[in-house]
Amino acid sequence: MPKYKQTAQEFNDDTNPPRIRDVLTAIFAKHGIPEGFPIDPIAAAKFWLAHQEPADKPRELPRLESFEGRKVWKTPYHDRVSSTLKIFIGLDRPQQVYVIEHVRKGIPWRGDSMQMYTMIVEQHELMMQDKDAYIGKAKAVVERMMKPTGNRG
Repeated sequence: MPKYKQTAQEFNDDTNPPRIRDVLTAIFAKHGIPEGFPIDPIAAAKFWLAHQEPADKPRELPRLESFEGRKVWKTPYHDRVSSTLKIFIGLDRPQQVYVIEHVRKGIPWRGDSMQMYTMIVEQHELMMQDKDAYIGKAKAVVERMMKPTGNRG
């Protein structure tokens, strides 16, 4: 069994990284385009990218690395958005609508379970009601957690 898991981002071309739209359209070709997305695969890829957090530069930029004597593209951003797309495709339609609706409200979805994402949305909505009070309560909780309890052995 190989130590390295081959990904869709490995291409023989060591001069240019794979294009993110090519990675996403390959996923659509295999799994289909979700309902509510544009029907054109390239437009669907652009739609998905518009609903993702941008690449964390420079950490998520493509980079060429050597592995076992061959060159492979490491593409953290491609990996992240393709992973969340695969998870999204696995959700049922009401969950997909919920995710897109709240991403459009500025609450990023990072492939979290629906239970976790619902909690994130609820906490975000609580915070938006009174940011200062919410932040004050959060700081108080962190300060309590950071205080030594005297029971550490």
